[in-house]
Amino acid sequence: CTEALHGLAAALLAIARHHVGVDKWTEVQLAKIVKNLDVEASGFRSKTRTRLKAFETDRYVSALLHLPTGLLAEAKAAKSARRRKHLCEIAIAIEILTFAPMRVSNLVSLQLGVTMRRIERNRERYWLIAIPAHEVKNSADLTYELPSESHRMIEEALALYDRADGWLFPGRQNHPKTSSLLSRQIKRTIEQRLGVPFHTHMFRALAGYLHLKESPSGFEAVRAILGNRDDNVIRQNYSFLAERALIANAQAAISKTRARFAPPSGTEGDNV
Repeated sequence: CTEALHGLAAALLAIARHHVGVDKWTEVQLAKIVKNLDVEASGFRSKTRTRLKAFETDRYVSALLHLPTGLLAEAKAAKSARRRKHLCEIAIAIEILTFAPMRVSNLVSLQLGVTMRRIERNRERYWLIAIPAHEVKNSADLTYELPSESHRMIEEALALYDRADGWLFPGRQNHPKTSSLLSRQIKRTIEQRLGVPFHTHMFRALAGYLHLKESPSGFEAVRAILGNRDDNVIRQNYSFLAERALIANAQAAISKTRARFAPPSGTEGDNV
């Protein structure tokens, strides 16, 4: 598949660059091949588009958006500390990815007091996430401020399990979990609870979908929340969502116009 080819090409580029020492022209050509095989840069995979269709149904959107609070309630009732920790971590992960759709590699590296800290404004408390550019795929600083309701929910979850060295998702030997492990756990939980296929990168697609559904011209907001500097990539990926919403808005305007006018009488209709 394209993802596997992209991974292979990226590995070959790294070998050519760091071990073979190819000339600059060859390195540039290899880099272009890697970029062309990147499904994130060239557009959604058909699998992502297919899986997004489930979220055209409101009940799946509602189930996903309310899943973190449901998992937290289960965690509070859990008798096993391991089970409680697992439920809290997945609840926190889904809550963050909903409002800050970063890549899972950045999510697992979140550390309290370092890349995620508490702030207060107008007597309201928030979580501020700030990931430096060198840790982000597109080499741009990534900053998110989570809504106040997220602060309360995450605070409650954090109180239910221990975190070595402040890692939000602690793993073994004072290190964070691996991104592959956390990604599998999130995927499995959502698929079991919602009954639809899912993968963690869909949080990025859903962020764009949900915003453009409410604001079809809001490409700039989607670009900002996804931390993407290339407006063309955003439009390439999300235009099909915006166009459907724009058509629906146009159809609604036509319906309103029809409702505003009384239907013509039989005689008037004959003269039209």
